[in-house]
Amino acid sequence: MIGKALYDGELLELHLSKPMYKMMVGDDLMFEDLQDFDYGFHRSCLWTMKEDVTEIGLTFSVSKEYFGRVDVV
Repeated sequence: MIGKALYDGELLELHLSKPMYKMMVGDDLMFEDLQDFDYGFHRSCLWTMKEDVTEIGLTFSVSKEYFGRVDVV
């Protein structure tokens, strides 16, 4: 709907986050932009990157199934 309103030259009264504005003008997003979008998630990611997470059993993996065989990546 935003695209249609912009195409038609309509004024919109709405507030977008800084990362949304950057995406609209084609700027590259940085990790720091996540803070403006979701502060709690950004803070959690920072903690995960700084701390030793091997003790709590945290892994970053995805399970994918290929023709009945499950691969963990």
